[in-house]
Amino acid sequence: MISVIILTHNEETNIARCLDSVSWSDDILVVDSFSEDRTVEISKRHGARVIQRAFEDFSSQRNFASEQGNLKHEWVLHLDADEVVTPELRAELARAMFGDKDAYRVSSKLIFAANFCGMPGFSLVSSSFRAKASLALQTGRSRSARNARARPYWHIKVIAFAL
Repeated sequence: MISVIILTHNEETNIARCLDSVSWSDDILVVDSFSEDRTVEISKRHGARVIQRAFEDFSSQRNFASEQGNLKHEWVLHLDADEVVTPELRAELARAMFGDKDAYRVSSKLIFAANFCGMPGFSLVSSSFRAKASLALQTGRSRSARNARARPYWHIKVIAFAL
């Protein structure tokens, strides 16, 4: 089985769809950055555990969830509230758990108004995430930009990617 971590802040319009897409998991943790809408209420109604923490950056939120979230399973899927897991991805995740990798990068597709708009990022699925310090997420600056306003990114050290 897979634990799911979802980061939120004022996501009442997206969170139900995201939670419905991972309803197969018996361990869903929402890390909410003190939403002022109904995000927390909707998350709890869908059976997710909710912890609140002021947002610093994506890396620290995900690391906090992994370290303090009392996750049930060795495998962890990281999502944002506007992302959904398709049935095809769920099947692939089930197969990946039996592989020999420590983590997998799952590319995402940006779809707006039923139109494919590109491949903006990825979600992370990792094994033994909580136990391996080498898998901690780190925030950095975009390698393509050289100025102080470079776009932040996060990366994982010492893992193998697949899929």
